[in-house]
Amino acid sequence: MTKGKRTFILAITFLLVFASVTPLAVAISQVGTQQQSLLFALSLQSQTSPQLPSKQYTSVTWTNPTINNQNVSQNLNITLNGNLTITDTGELYLIHCILNVNNGTNSLNYGINVTGGELYINDSSTITAITPYRYYFFVIQSGSTFQMNDSRVEYCGDYVGGHSELWGLWIATNNAWIENNTISKCYCGLILNNSQGSTILNNNLTNNFGNGILLEKSTSNNLTGNNATNNQYGFYLWNLCNNNNLTGNTATKNSQSGFYVYYSSYCNLTGNNATNNQYGFYIWSGYCNLTGNNATNNQYGFYIREYDNNAIKDNTALNCTTGYSWTPDSINNNFTGSEVLNYLRVNVTDVSGSPISGADVRVETDGTVVYATPHFLGSDPPTGLNGLTSWIIVHYGTFTTNYTMTMNTTTVTVWNSTAYFSRNPRTVNMSTTHVETFQTELPSLPLSMLYGLLLYGLQGGISPMVYAAVGIACVGAVVAVVLFYYFRRAKA
Repeated sequence: MTKGKRTFILAITFLLVFASVTPLAVAISQVGTQQQSLLFALSLQSQTSPQLPSKQYTSVTWTNPTINNQNVSQNLNITLNGNLTITDTGELYLIHCILNVNNGTNSLNYGINVTGGELYINDSSTITAITPYRYYFFVIQSGSTFQMNDSRVEYCGDYVGGHSELWGLWIATNNAWIENNTISKCYCGLILNNSQGSTILNNNLTNNFGNGILLEKSTSNNLTGNNATNNQYGFYLWNLCNNNNLTGNTATKNSQSGFYVYYSSYCNLTGNNATNNQYGFYIWSGYCNLTGNNATNNQYGFYIREYDNNAIKDNTALNCTTGYSWTPDSINNNFTGSEVLNYLRVNVTDVSGSPISGADVRVETDGTVVYATPHFLGSDPPTGLNGLTSWIIVHYGTFTTNYTMTMNTTTVTVWNSTAYFSRNPRTVNMSTTHVETFQTELPSLPLSMLYGLLLYGLQGGISPMVYAAVGIACVGAVVAVVLFYYFRRAKA
């Protein structure tokens, strides 16, 4: 090898070594620079950040466990054989766990019993039964601490007469906190028994056989933002449940009542919604305050039974068969400011009953326009291809004193450039939801023009000869229209 080639190879080797060693030396001496270089290199390799691994469950079996001290269980899929007992010195934390209660072939053999200890359930944990509808009991006894957040309870509790502690998630302690959970497929979803100061917040109670939430002799609790759907009763306050606050809750499609208050005074129901139940609000108590609640599509919106001194003020009953009702012995309740509203739909047809699309409609209640299409300087849509408007919410009446309702007057006006309508505008009865039909008497533009000329002639605007011609033409047109529709129907 010549001296020149050796020199060239040595030079290349030196450059390669220098190129590899120099960044390492710089990285060791300048950590910050290394971190920036590493992040830059990673960004070149991938435009997406690396994902954290998903939480994995570890399967374990518990057999008749008794918790006497602190136990933190996380990411476990637990099979529970026998009872889980938490004593007064025990603390159990279930963090992202599944607890499967094994009841064999019968319900209520086993379950969870907190006898003065502490139980915390959170982070998408689930308490369920190994076999669906083999129900387990779940009891939080007096003096215990209980919190449940962002979790699920299902297949809990079954009916045993006189033993509500076996009906569902039964809480007999004070200051419990239950938030953002789903409780479903139980006999009763959640039961507060002799509980005070508990917070029930933003939970879903669905598809339970009995009640979504049941309170028994429980006072000064706050139920806020909960949804009770497809139960027998949504929210049920039973016997001496005084001074409870129910705010912003929703009860939907419960077979009996959305909200039921029995023998429980000084309760405040504010801003709640009851929809598609038999009774929206059933009050069998005195001295309760109902303000700003909405009852929609129920058979009875607000029903007061036997008791007095309730304030049912500024509430709304929309499209209920009976908006407000009370038994004869309920003689001193205040309904002031509460309203009845119903839906109105306007149907526009020609003389044969065929729909007229594009007809303009205006609906006024006591002079206030609630619906107006462009011809009436509004932005609501005219009738559609089926000749109908959308459903319009219209006031029917408002209580001005305890038991006296002032009725509103609703007027509907229809306009179409090719048709004439009788009784237009007209006053409509809004005591019930209904469709109001406007049918043309003169079905075509030429006939409408003849009608207009006839009116003009009657007012002296044209000569008698023209008036006579117009009259003859109108008679001929009417005959032609009658014959046309007669033969068309006969042919059909």
